[in-house]
Amino acid sequence: MAAETLLQVKGPKELITLSGERDRGGTWRWWVDRGEKGEERREWDDWLDALLAMDEDPWEEYEPIAVHPDFRSKIWGAVLQRAADPAGLVPWFRACFPEDPVPDPRSWEEKCPLPRLAEEIRKVRDAVVLTGAGMSTESGIPDFRSSTGLWRKIDPRRVATVEAMETDPDLFRRFYGERLRNLEDVRPHAGHYVLAEWAKQGIVRAVATQNVDGLHHKAGSPEVYELHGTLRTVRCHRCGSPAELEDFLEGRSCGLCGGPLRPNVVLFGELLPEEEWDRAIRAIRESSLLLVIGTSLEVYPVNQLPMLSTGRKAIINGSATEWDHRFHHVIHARIGKTLLKLDRLVKEMK
Repeated sequence: MAAETLLQVKGPKELITLSGERDRGGTWRWWVDRGEKGEERREWDDWLDALLAMDEDPWEEYEPIAVHPDFRSKIWGAVLQRAADPAGLVPWFRACFPEDPVPDPRSWEEKCPLPRLAEEIRKVRDAVVLTGAGMSTESGIPDFRSSTGLWRKIDPRRVATVEAMETDPDLFRRFYGERLRNLEDVRPHAGHYVLAEWAKQGIVRAVATQNVDGLHHKAGSPEVYELHGTLRTVRCHRCGSPAELEDFLEGRSCGLCGGPLRPNVVLFGELLPEEEWDRAIRAIRESSLLLVIGTSLEVYPVNQLPMLSTGRKAIINGSATEWDHRFHHVIHARIGKTLLKLDRLVKEMK
């Protein structure tokens, strides 16, 4: 089948085209062309994932040139989710619905979650944030379950288990050694720093995270509950004594009892850290606003945590989840850019 244009826009810096091609069964594959920068040959099988590649600039600053007729309603919905100022969306409405009269832009305000969520953030003093792998991927850390994730290359039940540590310590150490080396040059992105700043301002009470990279700590968030542990520290598996990372990487044993060393992460089949989970559960139950960021909520028991909140709930994620209908605000967009927009709106409202 011939390639078709889903969306073409003129941005502040370049002309961007999101193209797709359908096979005989009607299944799409997508790619992005950034004009002078050339085509990004990475392909996506979900149009929303491909759309994230166009999230570099505020959508109000894009000038829409072409919208595929089959995707007009979807594109309009995506634009509404990303807009900080509904008044700037008139060109988008005309491109998506060329035959309809343009309504008063104020009628779109209720469908734009960013300004409404910013207003709630501005008012609270006990917000809790729950983050997943999507929070870290924008810092260059691969996730686990996507088409390019770590679990596509390595069977986790072969390397991320106590059994692997005991029966094949070299493989166990190589796997986690590579993950540790991958963290050496990783830095928090803008979104991490926004959350840390909100904590300092008294807006965010705590961050609960599934991530083991320590980036929330690095960004300066003072209260972080690491639900799956951390790669940044090492302990003895037998006696629990702390040890140096270098000792683990060099294959040394515990200096106190001779037991095997391991990162402070939760391995498959292990219990989750009780104290961290209890603190996270208590904070979520007491919060008036829960921000769920960068997680598809596919993994138990983390996917149960948002249901413990009796306050307002918002989810910011790169793709739709099965739980979206449980949230008051749903935003499918790049996390760093979205948090920066929210921070700007919060400051403008003060």
